[in-house]
Amino acid sequence: MKRKYWYILFLLVMLFPLNIRASYYCDYSEKAKLKKLAANINTIYTPVISGDKATFNITINNIFDNLIVKDTSSGISYQGNEEITIKGYAGGISYLFEVYTDIEDCEDELLHVFYVNVPYYNPYYQDELCDGIEEYSMCQKWMSYKVDYEKFKTNIAIYKKTSEEEIIDEVVDEETWLDILLEYYGEYYSYLYGMIIIIGIFEIYRLDKRDSFNL
Repeated sequence: MKRKYWYILFLLVMLFPLNIRASYYCDYSEKAKLKKLAANINTIYTPVISGDKATFNITINNIFDNLIVKDTSSGISYQGNEEITIKGYAGGISYLFEVYTDIEDCEDELLHVFYVNVPYYNPYYQDELCDGIEEYSMCQKWMSYKVDYEKFKTNIAIYKKTSEEEIIDEVVDEETWLDILLEYYGEYYSYLYGMIIIIGIFEIYRLDKRDSFNL
């Protein structure tokens, strides 16, 4: 009876073969080669400025055959070209890309990931408020955070006030030893003058007494 059940199970398996194919069947050496190729992918971004706004084009190169680059922000995958340029990215975002392959049995393998960090465009960097303080972060063309004009003006005013106070402190610190000596002399002049008079009277008395003794 048990043998009969085994025959039935065997027959079912033969009638309905299991078509199993998973990522772990990807050959190790093939996977290592694909990962190495994926790690060689390079990226650059270029700004496209229109008025007070900017978008960015991201160029991805060294995409070798059989590699697929997926933009996780849009869900779109790209392949078939050694170099691609994708347009219309907003600033101030870190974009994540994933690399896969179309080689059979390795399609589900995540081979590599990379980020493209796009800065914010500062439309106020040439504002007249930046004259003379071009080195200040708020006066740079590209920034890591976004500001509106009111915040821009407020931060500029604080920076200029702080800079003026630092300049005053530097002038005070540059006081010379002669200035210190004169200041000390002026403060203790009366005491020094009195001590000089007392010492002078004492010396006159001592000399006069010695001369009298010699006679």
